[in-house]
Amino acid sequence: MLFVGCIPSILSAQTEKKSFKLETLETIYEEEGDDELGITLEEKIFRQLNSDTMLYDYTDSYDGDQGVENEEDILYASFDSDKIHYPKVDFSNKKDTTPIPLVDYALGQFYAHPAESYRISSRFGPRRRRFHYGIDLAMPTGTPIYSIFDGTIRVAKWNKSYGNLIVIRHDNGLESYYAHLSEIQVMPGQKVKAGDRIGLAGNTGRSYGSHLHFETRYLGAAINPDVIIDFNEGGHKLKNDTLQLTASCFRHKRPQTQYAKGGGGGDSRYYRVRKGDTLVAIARRNGTTVNTLCRLNGLKKTSVIRPGQKLKLR
Repeated sequence: MLFVGCIPSILSAQTEKKSFKLETLETIYEEEGDDELGITLEEKIFRQLNSDTMLYDYTDSYDGDQGVENEEDILYASFDSDKIHYPKVDFSNKKDTTPIPLVDYALGQFYAHPAESYRISSRFGPRRRRFHYGIDLAMPTGTPIYSIFDGTIRVAKWNKSYGNLIVIRHDNGLESYYAHLSEIQVMPGQKVKAGDRIGLAGNTGRSYGSHLHFETRYLGAAINPDVIIDFNEGGHKLKNDTLQLTASCFRHKRPQTQYAKGGGGGDSRYYRVRKGDTLVAIARRNGTTVNTLCRLNGLKKTSVIRPGQKLKLR
């Protein structure tokens, strides 16, 4: 089992206060573009990553974290509860395979699905003019959200893009993101086990409907969650007990499998109408306009659309 070493205790778990709601807005880091904010000493260290050994090549000028017993055993060099994204390691030229055990049944380390019931509304990959770094799981506001692995809460706060956000650093070296929550029920520094409830689904931040935006990252680099987890109906489990980490896990392209049901039908040029859909909502969700939908499908703005109807998007 790969463990995260030497994580300082930021804030001990508080048993008296089980949950709280965040109401104060803060202007902090955007979902994208953090890398352009300046090169820190920490980022310089990460650029020296040796992908064959997953150890860092420290220079003599590096002071390191005070109190660390063995710096070469550190996977993450910091535990920052303010900055959302950890400095990204570039895995584009990674030639080897790094096995990451995800569960260890003998040690009582398991996996739990992030939610019990949902509909997949968007996958990892290009989306309109931006890149979508996670998977969106549509569900009613208030649906319980669970930690997927054992770990420590690194971030639990509001962000103008993510809304109410939780980031968990897991004992296996991954980090998971849970965004747009209606309520956060954990605090930074708190230890959690797989299956512990951490919050409630919602529609906060840059969101156009109640859902969970879920990400998986390794040393700051986003991994397609579909590589790790089967989200489709009838799945809801790990694809393998060990993640074989290769460069392909970080490739930013849309997977061939699209939505489990509704919305798209496997071809991003088309959309299959669901119950309750309107032309305005469909246009907003798919980065187009009502006029375009009407022109492509021979409709008027007052036309009635029915569940199951297939609309051309582009």
